[in-house]
Amino acid sequence: MSGRGKYKSMGVSYGEGQEEAAGRGRGRGRVNKYRKQLNGNFMKQGGGGGEDTKPQLLEQKQSDLLEAQLGWPLFTEGEDRLGWLMNFTTTSYEDKETARTLSAVDCYFQCQDGSMFKARVPHAPYFYLEVKDDAERDVEVWLRRKFESRIREVEVVEREDLDLKNHLSGLRRKLVKVSFYNVQHLMEVRKEVAPIVGRNKKRSTVADAVAALAAAQAGGSSSKLKDAQDCVAGMREYDVPYHVRFAIDTDIRAGHWYTVRVKDGVTSVTHRPDLLQRAEPIICAFDIETTKQPLRFPNAAYDQVFMISYMIDRKGFLIVNREVVGSDITDFEYTPKPEFDGPFTVINTPDEASLLKAWFSHMREVRQAWLHALRLGLICAVWQSMAVSPAKIGASSCAA
Repeated sequence: MSGRGKYKSMGVSYGEGQEEAAGRGRGRGRVNKYRKQLNGNFMKQGGGGGEDTKPQLLEQKQSDLLEAQLGWPLFTEGEDRLGWLMNFTTTSYEDKETARTLSAVDCYFQCQDGSMFKARVPHAPYFYLEVKDDAERDVEVWLRRKFESRIREVEVVEREDLDLKNHLSGLRRKLVKVSFYNVQHLMEVRKEVAPIVGRNKKRSTVADAVAALAAAQAGGSSSKLKDAQDCVAGMREYDVPYHVRFAIDTDIRAGHWYTVRVKDGVTSVTHRPDLLQRAEPIICAFDIETTKQPLRFPNAAYDQVFMISYMIDRKGFLIVNREVVGSDITDFEYTPKPEFDGPFTVINTPDEASLLKAWFSHMREVRQAWLHALRLGLICAVWQSMAVSPAKIGASSCAA
């Protein structure tokens, strides 16, 4: 069964003037109790993004701009591209047609010529519900009505159940697959459904025995109608991380070549098993040192970044904040083993802002293709996690 709108809302919508009036005057307290009810389930109709997701979308747009400046432009149109998948991470975006916030996965690719790009592949998060008494359709109707604005699709599927004693015989169980627009919606619905499942499990043994006895006394079957939510017997695969779910469903793995295609605004990724030679990315590993109080974590309000050390293809660099370090540091060599040469070039900077400018400037110079020692998103979060803000170093310092 598909489609929003098949089960119409039974709630009442109030305008701003009606809301104010509902809270004033004698004898209007009961109306005020329900004034926030928009579709019978205390949820806003349409949209689906909600105010709580707007900061995430703004942050994502800023991250896209910064990653483009660091060499990872978002691939949104043009001819098919061939890329070697280096990494992938979860993200979200706003659908232009519906204005909904949708979950997706950002895939980072390196091309054969050394250039790089990022592809955003949409994928709907989901979990399964185990339903008893062949009430899958009733549960579907209940889900669509209760979680109308958060559920993307509900369908009945068959899956192998490893909990069955004879699961090796190929028996399959019917499950209700519930798909969502984004991970946040999945978490919200899971939070509401989990207590129902727990309650049903506790009383299932006694209830089943009573139902069987009633059916026997009635001559074979019980005619008592059940509430749909009483038939939800369990949740399956609700705790699988989103990026892992994406990799399992699409069979996408880092370290392989893929053809990336954008058609009608939707990005798809196709594996190229005929290409076996690996790409040769430049590897960057880095470490950031900050001041801190004893037995405390660094605090962005007053602690400073005083050193950033990193190596790019066996060439070491150290950027120093002289506000904290007492004197200039000269170039040095650290070679723990003969096979690991460690010549280090030292850059002494007068303050924290100059240190960060030097760091981001060098990252842009060597952006041809460097593999995430940590994921690239960490660099985009450096301003927030370290003791500095973008305003301190100036937004123009990372301009393209």
